[in-house]
Formats: sequence, C-alpha cells, structure tokens
Amino acid sequence: MIDTGTVTVSLLDIFRDSTGQLIGDGIKPETSGWLNQDPNSGVFAPYGVLAFSSGQPRDQTMTYAEQVRSWQTTWRLTYFGASRSQGDLVAGKIRAAVSDILGTISGGYKFTGARWGSLGAMIRDDSTNPSLWSASDTLILMLDA
Repeated sequence: MIDTGTVTVSLLDIFRDSTGQLIGDGIKPETSGWLNQDPNSGVFAPYGVLAFSSGQPRDQTMTYAEQVRSWQTTWRLTYFGASRSQGDLVAGKIRAAVSDILGTISGGYKFTGARWGSLGAMIRDDSTNPSLWSASDTLILMLDA
C-alpha cells in the first residue's frame, strides 16, 4: 500500500529545494505570512501549502488483496501573497517545479506522470485586514512501483 505521508514529505522537499519557497504541510509554514505579527506595518512572507486529497489504483480491476503497484494521486496546492503579484509569483515558482518531480522515487514508488486537474484563479480575500490573495490548484500525479 502506498504511504501518502512519505510521498507528501518527498513532494515538500522537492518543491522547497526547487523553488526556495516556504511551503507548508497542510498548514501555513511557521515562518510565513506577517512576520512581525502586525499586518498593518509588517512584512509579508508569501507561501504555499501542499495537501494530499485522494488516491486510487490506476488499474481499477485490482482487488483489495492484490498489491497495488500503480497509483493516481490528487494533491491540492494553495498559494498566498499580500498582493496579486506576490501570490502569482509563488504560484508560478511552484507550478514550474512540478517537472522536477518526474522520475524521482518516494516510498518505493516512482513519479511517472503529472497533469493539472485545475488551476485556480488568484482571488482577493477582504475578510482579512489587510487583504490576502490566494489561489488553489489541483495536481494529479501518477506513481508506479
């Protein structure tokens, strides 16, 4: 059975190494956002968040008892910035780093394919003061043992 925790850690390492960007494991990284805790006068460190969404065997004829050797997994990538351009910059860096995933091995599985399920629009959230910009994408990755 695929260990999605191990795969998540591998993806985080690849994205962080490839982009130099702050990327959280399902939550905001500790050293991101408003660095001095004062949104009205502080500096904002943009960031991304990676979260596993779902997975399924690529061969739907396999039974539960069989060793599943090929998976299609779905991930949510969310990007945050204090401005549209800052959010777009984070999204662009992380989106470009997807090509660095292919061919790497994680938990006995090799990343063999990637495609975008959806690319989210950068949207301004006025419920925060000051406003925060964010977008969420869906990334589909294929893994083979």
